[in-house]
Amino acid sequence: MTAEERIDDALEEERTLLELLTDAQAAMARLFQLRAQALGMSRMQWRVAGAINRRPGQTQRELSDWLGIAPSPIGKIIDHLEAEQLVERRADATDRRINRLYPTDAIKPLVTPAKEISERLEADVLNDLPGGARMKRRLGQLKGRLEALAAAELADRSAGD
Repeated sequence: MTAEERIDDALEEERTLLELLTDAQAAMARLFQLRAQALGMSRMQWRVAGAINRRPGQTQRELSDWLGIAPSPIGKIIDHLEAEQLVERRADATDRRINRLYPTDAIKPLVTPAKEISERLEADVLNDLPGGARMKRRLGQLKGRLEALAAAELADRSAGD
């Protein structure tokens, strides 16, 4: 190991888990955007469109909470996707104040190539890493743990009100 590699390793050890996860997510998102550029949507549009396609019928608020995107920016993204006729808002069956989000048939030809790009990207990232598949499972567990901690935090705050 060279002196430069030892310095790089020492710097990485000082970084927090939050920094490393954030940077890894940003790098992966950039790479996806580069590969998916020909499909004509931004990274955020892909996130929102993909989430609506995976979970049709959710409200804008539910989608905002799930993706961790503030309501105003997500509303603008949905407006754009709706103008492109990729998603649609439909009135809720029981509460007319609520709109639910659904993918349209126009999104289907984009979903398959985007999924293929995503799968290739995942393979490229994990293939050379020892225990790549196990790492993916552990990240899923980490996400579940973080969601449980956030839910507990919100419950504690609600109980204190």
